[in-house]
Amino acid sequence: MSSFVPTQAELALVNQILAVADTDKLNLVTGKAAVKVFEGAKLQPHVLGEIWSISDKENNGFLTRTGLATAVRLIGHAQQGETVNTDLLDRRTSH
Repeated sequence: MSSFVPTQAELALVNQILAVADTDKLNLVTGKAAVKVFEGAKLQPHVLGEIWSISDKENNGFLTRTGLATAVRLIGHAQQGETVNTDLLDRRTSH
């Protein structure tokens, strides 16, 4: 079981993303909004799909603050060339 705790930098990025993507102010990002946000990550669609699957672990079709922070961390690792998996949640990125 992961003991994922977002860093202050990850939380700051989550707040920035929510400010743009959470137009209804519900503290979540829908799948459609997430596609727009995460396309800037320059990752392959299958990698982003894996990140979504891990981040939306209850398969709700949206990401909560915690789910979004999870996605932010996994995207950081994927951008460094690492294979996306739940073990990465316990490792902070180096940037």
